Amino acid sequence: MSATFGETFQLLFDGTIKHWWPVYLAASLMIFMPVVVARIEEIGLLRPAVRVEELRPLMSASEARALATSLLMATTPDVPRLAGAPVDFDEKGLWREIAEGALTALIYTASQHPRPLVWLEDMVSRLGAGDAGWAEAAEAVGAVDSALCQWVKGASVMCRRQRYSVGLVVREAVLLYEAETKR
Repeated sequence: MSATFGETFQLLFDGTIKHWWPVYLAASLMIFMPVVVARIEEIGLLRPAVRVEELRPLMSASEARALATSLLMATTPDVPRLAGAPVDFDEKGLWREIAEGALTALIYTASQHPRPLVWLEDMVSRLGAGDAGWAEAAEAVGAVDSALCQWVKGASVMCRRQRYSVGLVVREAVLLYEAETKR
């Protein structure tokens, strides 16, 4: 003969069932699991990830500049340390300012492509390849906006080590953006 729910519940509190915690745990899970699953679905944790580039295409140079500035403020690496300079040598603000124009131009140009983040990642990876990468970036930006192209050309006329530093700052910012969009 099986006991009813009420009888089983009473046995828990009478002390008749000595190991009551598994029953309590199972009952709690059965009661609260639908609530938890509903909440997870509500906040979107079970939906497939959608990349930010598909949700918010940039339409203006001012939006591109705002994004570039926020990314650079969050990520500007210690360029001199990465390049092997003494630890007390700090020019983060300088590299951030120099890279801001180039990154703004690249972000705006990327926003004009069907897959902006893919294009941006590809172009930024080429900046470390030397003169050819910077020339290609200037050409791509020039095809979209001649005023923004001047920022990329300004970086492309720097000496090789300075271009490398600007490219490093830009790559770090794009890597942060990529990581944020994949969350």
